Amino acid sequence: MTRFEHPDTAAPGQKPTGPAGTGLVPPGYLPTRGFVRRYPASLGPMPEATLTCFVDLGLSDAEIALYFHLDCDQVRVLARPIRERFAA
Repeated sequence: MTRFEHPDTAAPGQKPTGPAGTGLVPPGYLPTRGFVRRYPASLGPMPEATLTCFVDLGLSDAEIALYFHLDCDQVRVLARPIRERFAA
């Protein structure tokens, strides 16, 4: 089975390969997203929406940093564009 074939199209008796033996998606098949490098993983799968929610609730950058165990300066840089949108 090639990495572009759907796992259900595997030959009878042939087990599809996937990450950690899940058999779902072959390794290297999914593209990497740009936000993975910009946002820390602790913000979850939708980091910008997460930050927007906390900013909208009125939390300061220091409070958000404490909640997610991040550096305050890092949160300040990530939240700045969100705060500017709310100010406009």
